[in-house]
Amino acid sequence: MRVTVSSSMANLGPSRPAPESLTPPYGMLSARNPGTSLTTTPPASMRSMAANAVPRERVKTEACRPYREALTASNAASSAGTGRTHTTGPKISSSQAAAPSGTPDSTTASQLVGSLESVAINKRVLVENEDRIRRTEETALDNLQTAARERRWEVDFDGVASAMGGTVDEARRAVGLFNANCARCHTAGFSAGLAFTQEIGSGGFGPALWDGRPLVQFGEKPADPAETDLLVDFIINGSEANRPYGLNGHGSGRMPAFGPLLDPADIELLAKYLRSGDLNGMGGR
Repeated sequence: MRVTVSSSMANLGPSRPAPESLTPPYGMLSARNPGTSLTTTPPASMRSMAANAVPRERVKTEACRPYREALTASNAASSAGTGRTHTTGPKISSSQAAAPSGTPDSTTASQLVGSLESVAINKRVLVENEDRIRRTEETALDNLQTAARERRWEVDFDGVASAMGGTVDEARRAVGLFNANCARCHTAGFSAGLAFTQEIGSGGFGPALWDGRPLVQFGEKPADPAETDLLVDFIINGSEANRPYGLNGHGSGRMPAFGPLLDPADIELLAKYLRSGDLNGMGGR
């Protein structure tokens, strides 16, 4: 005996399940119209309401902007100078203004105005004093040119050696000691002005040493070595305020003591040079 089983399944064709990638999640339908923003249609129980869904605002939820974090990180370096952060999602681009940094414009403008005012003041002072400044500078330039022509600073070491009664080497050392230690006060230009523009021993802060002044002030070198040489003693100890020194001097305290600085032999040589009466070796002073 044969039994035939009939079923509605027997008349159906093969099953063709739809791929998951083509199925909107949770039954959501989406549509994109050219020239419009993304529209979404939420699930609805009535199919007619879903079919007639109206366009909505641009999607700005974090879930719909999957590339925001990555693009923001990649644009960080280029955005630092502009003060703006760009965020981009699928088919969506927006800009967010960042807080500005640096010096405010008002501060920069104020500093610029202050600088311009300083320039204007300097310019005005220069213009107002141009004639007076020019006269002073021209006088100084004339003096330098005259000193260059006359070569006032020159020393004839042969002449100095002859006046001292010593060698040329002694003359060179004596002049060097004088310029290094004495000229600042006793040669014009060393203490006020330019050095080596006036004749040696011409006087400045201290008295001039011309015309035999050291001999008048301290006398000749004693013949007896046991006797105190007043000039050597003065160079060693200097002067004391309101105390006599030498033969007829009255101290002001301005002459320093060179005893701790110079060798005794150099002090003796310097005293010999000063007493010679010819500091430049040209027979003048």
